[in-house]
Amino acid sequence: MYPGLNAEQSVIVERVMALQKTFAERAPRYDRESVFPTEDYADLRKAGLLGLTVPKAYGGVGADWPTYAFAMLEMAKGDSATALTFNMHAVILDFITALGTDAQKKRWFGAVVDDGRLFSSVTSEPQSSFRHKFVLTTTFTPAEGGFLLNGVKHFGSLGEHGDYHFVTALIEGGIVPLETIAQDGMRVRASAGSSSFSGSRNQSEYSLWTAVSG
Repeated sequence: MYPGLNAEQSVIVERVMALQKTFAERAPRYDRESVFPTEDYADLRKAGLLGLTVPKAYGGVGADWPTYAFAMLEMAKGDSATALTFNMHAVILDFITALGTDAQKKRWFGAVVDDGRLFSSVTSEPQSSFRHKFVLTTTFTPAEGGFLLNGVKHFGSLGEHGDYHFVTALIEGGIVPLETIAQDGMRVRASAGSSSFSGSRNQSEYSLWTAVSG
């Protein structure tokens, strides 16, 4: 085991290591057939690891960042694609930890821990990404009963396999809510290297609030 980890941290990493061999056996088929590692995620749910970064107070594993980093390293040794997509799911959960209200945390963390739901991250746009120039053009526009989401994103981690999509966008009007939008509130159209979407949800179905200036 990695030096410097205490007993609790080591146990968490070992839980991920226990799945490594099975993940490695499946990885060549996933690559060959270009399919999502659905079985890997079923195993992660069975092992109680979908909430790896969810605080213990909300039923999660509550891994700190050093533990999480080593756990992801071990997961990647089994299947790097599974680790990469899981990382985006976990990062969104950390956003909810930092920005969500108690009620929001109970709702969304419960969906992950109890129901096995997955979060995708939908951020990059055709002309920008966090790696280079980053200028958002996707917007939330106030509409009756909520907001209208409109824009073009050319990449979304986990894609159609995410149950909820964390969409980064600007909202007209200044400091306003950025929301997590359920998959059935979006329409996706495939094109040459990109997808476009639009969607609207009732305000009661939005979850995460944060400050975004438009």
